[in-house]
Amino acid sequence: MADDSMKKNKAAERTNLQKSFKIPLQLLNDAGEPCNQWLLQVSTEARRVWLRDFLNNVIGEENIAIEQLGNDFCLLRGNQALTSGQLLSTVFPRWLSPLEHQWPTKPASDGFVEKAAQGLSRKFGAHWESLEILSTTPELKRIAVGLKGRLLQLREIEDDSTPRSGVLTALIDQKGLYAGMSRSRLNMGTALPGGLGFLSKSEKPSSELPSRAGGKIREVLALLEELKVNKTHFHNWLELGAAPGGMTQCLLDWGANVTAVDLADMSPSVLKNKGLRHLRINALQLTEASEFDAILSDMNGPYENAARIVANLGFTLRQNGFIVFTLKLPKLADAKKALDEVTQYFLAQSLEVLAAKHLFHNRQEITIFARRI
Repeated sequence: MADDSMKKNKAAERTNLQKSFKIPLQLLNDAGEPCNQWLLQVSTEARRVWLRDFLNNVIGEENIAIEQLGNDFCLLRGNQALTSGQLLSTVFPRWLSPLEHQWPTKPASDGFVEKAAQGLSRKFGAHWESLEILSTTPELKRIAVGLKGRLLQLREIEDDSTPRSGVLTALIDQKGLYAGMSRSRLNMGTALPGGLGFLSKSEKPSSELPSRAGGKIREVLALLEELKVNKTHFHNWLELGAAPGGMTQCLLDWGANVTAVDLADMSPSVLKNKGLRHLRINALQLTEASEFDAILSDMNGPYENAARIVANLGFTLRQNGFIVFTLKLPKLADAKKALDEVTQYFLAQSLEVLAAKHLFHNRQEITIFARRI
């Protein structure tokens, strides 16, 4: 009897904790430190839309100069200081960092790695907690890896008990080296700067993922980890449009149980997982009143249909339950209009949109984060 009572108390405690828990996604729009110069990554396909929204809604064309670095990066110089929150309000920047150090040089020249490492160490010291070295082209990636390794060596050499914090970020371009310090990965607008090859900080590479879609959910899960989310808050997931199972496998590897809804076949390797239940039905046929912790939707087809389906299934979520919704767009230029429409669909069913972002592995789409009110 005592054991039964203890189990009931623990179950009630978990339920109350879940109902009161809220994801602080407003941190994605944290004001941050103002800076006149920024490094940004905006995908080639989204650059025109981002620039239109940024100039119209944030700063104005007369107040800014933008220099392209490679295909997806740019250097932004303003005649007024901007915060990371202002830059992230336009949805499309995937990654950003204040520019605090610039070294015009040729990265392929002899001695670049050692000189760059020594220069960055003198400028920023060894008190950073995390290190991200990115390159604008695949050819420069080897140099970026070498620089990261050398900076880690130099930090180990320095005997200092000063607490470490912040993210030291460097971008290597054919024109030289650009670097700055961010307070956190969230302040950079992402938990995985540069996508990091589909990997979060604690994961190992996998060659058995059934589809590319896994990259998107891995970035979401890394974001949750960065927000210090306890996995028990999001243990039971409902996934819509799950086949063949790229996202499903990532959720299962993360420790979640998944109810996968799709008429199509799931990958045999995914079906082997004990935490998976595959319902071969149309999402509109789902009527069970389970209290899921989260809904994941990566459904194809018109976004209006997908948004209505997710909104109508909001009743299956517990209070403060989480939604990750891929908004698939006819054109990226339609993003604001589509986001406004989806927000209205969700609000009609007591679902609140928390944030929206063009993830590293998004293409003609953006990812929306929402919760049940």
